[in-house]
Amino acid sequence: MLIQVRCGKGRRDRYVALAQPTLDRLREHWRRFRPERHLFYTPRNKSQPVTLGTVQRAFKRAVEASSLTKKVTLHTLRHSYATHLLEHGVSLRSIQESLGHERLQTTMRYTHIAEPSLETVRAAVESMTLPV
Repeated sequence: MLIQVRCGKGRRDRYVALAQPTLDRLREHWRRFRPERHLFYTPRNKSQPVTLGTVQRAFKRAVEASSLTKKVTLHTLRHSYATHLLEHGVSLRSIQESLGHERLQTTMRYTHIAEPSLETVRAAVESMTLPV
């Protein structure tokens, strides 16, 4: 249940967790189109893998068709991914590996939104307190 990212951030390879629903959709796509070499191709040339520009244009159209009012980019998805992982208790070190960051400081910038609530901090402190 891993996807290998080849030549990703910093030109490094890494593995990223793959959710079962995503795998199901990818398999559905493969069964429908039976791609030979790359899973996704450019619309105009079925022998060329999809380009970043094609993905960006498709994403922009999807955002425009949605009810989102904030500026959203593909990079926003990376920030959201990191933030959701942190909110679900994944360690910063694991998130760093998943994003392909060399420095933990870079990862921390991605997760600045996921500050624990005061209630979460209070509950954690209470769970550590020894009974008197």
